[in-house]
This record gives sequence, structure tokens and C-alpha cells, in this order.
Amino acid sequence: MTIVCLNLTAQGAGSALALPGEDVYLLPQDEVDARAYGAKIDLLAEQGMLNCIWILKACMLLLYNRLT
Repeated sequence: MTIVCLNLTAQGAGSALALPGEDVYLLPQDEVDARAYGAKIDLLAEQGMLNCIWILKACMLLLYNRLT
């Protein structure tokens, strides 16, 4: 899941972040839509990474439980 989201971001989904000095009110609607889509993909990627970390922590706890 995380890899898919990161690949989508790299292929052009982009991010909702504005560059310093960029006037966001002058952006065309298709650029605004692309940035909104990119922000949603970034949110999914972040959640996927957090879920992966917590699943790995749970696996380590299970491993330590079996060792002791």
C-alpha cells in the first residue's frame, strides 16, 4: 500500500504544499484538483507507513513473547 502511494506521488500526484512566494489564488482549477488528489495520496502513504511500523512492533512483541 505504501509503495503504491509513493509511486503515485512520484508519477505526478504531487503535494499540496505551495512554494515560497507562490500565489495559490492564481492557480488554475486543474492544478488545484491535482494538488488535492496528491494530498490525499500523501495521507494514505503516511498512514500506510505508520501501520507498517506498528505491525512490525507487534511482531517483535510476539517474537519476544515466544522467546521468554
